[in-house]
Amino acid sequence: MKKTIPLNLLENGLDFLNEALLSLVADNEKIKLKYTILHICAGVELILKQILFDQRWQWIFHDPNKANENNLKTGNFQSVNYNDLLKRLQEVGIEIPEPVKAHICELRKKRNIIEHYSLLPEMLDGLRGNISIVLMDVIDLIKTHIEDNKLTPIARRLHGKVKRNASRFEEYSQKIIERYKKVLDAEVDRGALIMQCPNCFQPTLVSHVEEKVKCLFCSYTADAEETADDYLEKIEGINAYEVITDGGEYPLFTCPSCETTCLIRKNDGSYFCFKCHAEWEAEELRNCICCGCLYENSTEDLGLCPKCFEQGISKDD
Repeated sequence: MKKTIPLNLLENGLDFLNEALLSLVADNEKIKLKYTILHICAGVELILKQILFDQRWQWIFHDPNKANENNLKTGNFQSVNYNDLLKRLQEVGIEIPEPVKAHICELRKKRNIIEHYSLLPEMLDGLRGNISIVLMDVIDLIKTHIEDNKLTPIARRLHGKVKRNASRFEEYSQKIIERYKKVLDAEVDRGALIMQCPNCFQPTLVSHVEEKVKCLFCSYTADAEETADDYLEKIEGINAYEVITDGGEYPLFTCPSCETTCLIRKNDGSYFCFKCHAEWEAEELRNCICCGCLYENSTEDLGLCPKCFEQGISKDD
C-alpha cells in the first residue's frame, strides 16, 4: 500500500479517549459519564483497527475483497465489525490477552445497556472501575503493537495527554484501595479472600466460605455459582457459549470438596472453588475414567474417583 494514503484511526481513537477522560476526571454527573463510555468504546475500537491496519490494511474493510485505495482515502466503506476485528487480529498474529478482551467486552455490554435503556445509579462505580482498567489495557496495547516512530506529531501529542489523564485514574484506583483498606483487612481477619471484582475489576471483592460474595466498591453481589461464571467470563476471558460452540470444555466443574458446581479451572491450569475456597494445582486433580468427575489425584486410585472406587469394591463383594 502507498504510504501517501493518510488514515487517522489512531489519532481519532486517541482523541475520543482524551475527550472522554477530560470530562470523566473533571465531572461526576451521570450525563457526562454516559457520553464518556460511548467515546471510550469508540476510541478503543479505532485503536484496535489501527493495529490491524498496520498489518493488513485491506482487512479493516468489512469485505476485504472490496477493499480499494480510493474508498480508503474518502472513507466511503463499511469497516470491519468488532467481533471480526478480534478474529482478524489473531489471524495476523496479534494476540490480545484474554483478560483484556474480557475487560473491553464488559465495557461494551455496559455501553449497550446505557444506549438502549439508561445509566442506573448503581452502575456508576462499576463503570468507573471498568473504564479505569480498560484505559490501562489500551495504553499497554499501543506500547506493544504500535511503533513509537510511526506516531504522527498529532498522535504523539494526544497519546501524551491520554497517558497523563489516565495516570489520574491510576491514582483514583489506588485511592479506592486505600479507602477500603481497613474494612478489607478486617474481612481478611474474619477469614475472607479478597479478589478482583468481575464487575468493576477493582480488588475489593470479599468472598467468605458459604456466603455470597460482595464488592465493597461497586456493590456487586452474587452466589458462588454465579460468581464462578462471571469470573471465568470477565476475569479469565472464557466465554461459555464460544467454548461450547467450538467443541471445547467449559472449565466449570463440580468441586471434589463441597460437591457444588462452583469450581473453576483458571488459564494457568489451577483450580479454585468459590463455595468452599478449596484450591488445587493442575496436576493435583484428574478426571475419573468411569464418571468423568474431577477428584484428588492419588497413586492408588486406579483412575477412579472415591465414589466409583467404592462402588467397584461393593460389586466385587
